[in-house]
Amino acid sequence: DDLPHGLPGLDTGLGLSHMMGKKPLYIAMLRRYMEGQKHVCAQIHDALAIGDMPTAERVAHTTRSVAGNLGATAVEELASALERALKDYAPPVEVQQRLLELETAQAALIGELEMHFVAEPAAS
Repeated sequence: DDLPHGLPGLDTGLGLSHMMGKKPLYIAMLRRYMEGQKHVCAQIHDALAIGDMPTAERVAHTTRSVAGNLGATAVEELASALERALKDYAPPVEVQQRLLELETAQAALIGELEMHFVAEPAAS
């Protein structure tokens, strides 16, 4: 079984169910997630730095959706909290705290996935 199991914050059963049980699709989506989501927190930070709240909110929303589809429940919850803080015009210190929490969880999950997939042979 080449699915990553036991990774904190990743419910592979839930993610696999969202992919209708198709393991190759789920694995491909996890690999795409590793690359495509690496820099989202930097994108949010950059948007906030120039006062582009709609972009920051959109990126947080997309991150929440992508994480949810993969069963990355911890990242999904943190992205949702950030999105809510942005929508509610929470104080900047709260927004930055939510962003830091998301960044920490996202980096940890991506690091775990990278270690898993580097150790596993690529699917052909």
